[in-house]
Amino acid sequence: MPEITGSLIPPRNPTPPSSPALGQLYFDTDNNTLYWWNGTDWIAATGGGGGAAGASYTEVIGDGTTTEFWIYHNLNSAEVLITVRETSGNLSYVYPEIRKIDNDTAKIVFDVAPATGAYSVFVSGGAFIGSATPSGPAGGGLDGSYPSPGIANDSVGSLEIVSGAVGQSELADGAVINAKVAAGAAIDPAKINTNYALLSCSTTTAFTTAFVDAPGCSWTCTTTGVYLALWAFDFNFVANTGGDTAQGRLNVNGTDITGAIAILKDNNVASATRAAVLAAWIVNVTAGQIVKTRAFRGGSAGTCQFQAAPGTWLVIARIG
Repeated sequence: MPEITGSLIPPRNPTPPSSPALGQLYFDTDNNTLYWWNGTDWIAATGGGGGAAGASYTEVIGDGTTTEFWIYHNLNSAEVLITVRETSGNLSYVYPEIRKIDNDTAKIVFDVAPATGAYSVFVSGGAFIGSATPSGPAGGGLDGSYPSPGIANDSVGSLEIVSGAVGQSELADGAVINAKVAAGAAIDPAKINTNYALLSCSTTTAFTTAFVDAPGCSWTCTTTGVYLALWAFDFNFVANTGGDTAQGRLNVNGTDITGAIAILKDNNVASATRAAVLAAWIVNVTAGQIVKTRAFRGGSAGTCQFQAAPGTWLVIARIG
């Protein structure tokens, strides 16, 4: 075999050559690594200088349909640096979700399936020269630029939230705006730690002139906040001489809410009549306080009685 004096300069490209022959070499100008083709994979020639010391692995991914790619780099180390870069155009780095599964395997996850051969994945092990701090525009579910990207609009869905994890104490004032929540089913009701109750009158208790509590319409608050209370109350005026009235009130922790009064009249009918009304209040309620509804009969003749469910009920829900 003849001896040739000089330098061997392999092809220098940012991506692997297509249709390589066994033993073919190329120098990757993106990560400064020499690779050779073993008939199946491009194998990094280790031990040299350049930008990294140690073993490395590269793979081109993208098929137009797949969003998750398993990368079997077989470097036998959890201390690897994984980067993803475009194979054409500006050759820009992108930042999908990268999961290190074990010492030999990683998983690359995109929100949208990349086109065929759109990206190159580089895995480098060992010690690195230079900073490993990412930079450039963020992608996937992130917005902005590294090293301090934020959450992108419409990126948080029901699957990203653990059931019962989001309560009032977990959110800063003004932290979640409408643009951050995807339209439709971004947050399932089961994910929200809310506070509400639906109560119904349990009996047709009679009352005369004194204020009495509506049976079954009493609720103990568990979370401090602003609440909307809706009370539908239904009475029978029995054996009246005419002109009787009944008042319905909302009571918070033993105090009637000022001005929170709804009035029913028997329309001057001297026999049993029935009347109903729906009243609404917005109130501040502290955890541990009791919210209930009460009624008062203004006249003195005959009796007045609550009508049981579905006639008399109370709905209370936190709105702030």
